[in-house]
Amino acid sequence: MRSPRSLAPPASWDVTGAAAGPAMTVLVSVAARIAAALRLIGIGYVVLQVIIWHSFYTASPWLLWAPAVTAGWGALAVWYLRRRPLRWPLVCLDSAVYAGLAFTASGCVPLAMRGQPGDWLFLVVTTQLFVPAWFAPAVLSMPLGLLSVAGYAAGNASVPFSRDAAGSPAASSVLLFAVAAVHWSAHRMLSRRASRADAALAVAQAQAREQYVILSRNLERREQDRLLHDTVLNTLTAIARSGGAGDVTARCRHDI
Repeated sequence: MRSPRSLAPPASWDVTGAAAGPAMTVLVSVAARIAAALRLIGIGYVVLQVIIWHSFYTASPWLLWAPAVTAGWGALAVWYLRRRPLRWPLVCLDSAVYAGLAFTASGCVPLAMRGQPGDWLFLVVTTQLFVPAWFAPAVLSMPLGLLSVAGYAAGNASVPFSRDAAGSPAASSVLLFAVAAVHWSAHRMLSRRASRADAALAVAQAQAREQYVILSRNLERREQDRLLHDTVLNTLTAIARSGGAGDVTARCRHDI
């Protein structure tokens, strides 16, 4: 019979390096897949925006450096996330890269779209905010998210934008902050539920181990009683009847 410990899934680790239970492991795995999907969406949107505004980038080809860096880094992140969740040092690096892009790449967005929720820079920053909220330690998740938001706000404040647009860079920055807050709140809520589920599972496994120990002891005791009845008692009965004949002595030796 296999013990409950042997039936449990192998131990794993969460994004902070602490031991994680099955529920937390599944949550981190799903979050990694969602992050990879969001990065793919961001890459596709960047390519689409470059195609739509090809005249803007054809007039100044050097402006393509920002979309190219964004797409390349996003593809690298997707490749990594498809294999394992991001650990916090890589999350810090990823946030620094996107904060730098948000600050320096505003001028690479067409003027009519600059600072609007529909521009490609806004979207890629939005998709990046999922990563620090879900894969950074609690003490770093909100500061890292605010770093990208601040980079976007400062970058748009340093370049001209269209006054005739429906929105403003300030409103877009507020919207980014709201997105970061939603990701952070959702992570905390789901992580607490996963932790409670893992705690309940740990209690159930502990109780199962206790029951297994009791069952094992009962089986061992029954086996000892069976051996006592089938060997020692029968041998003693034979000794009492025969007076210690040679075959009885050999049987005693065998039983011992």
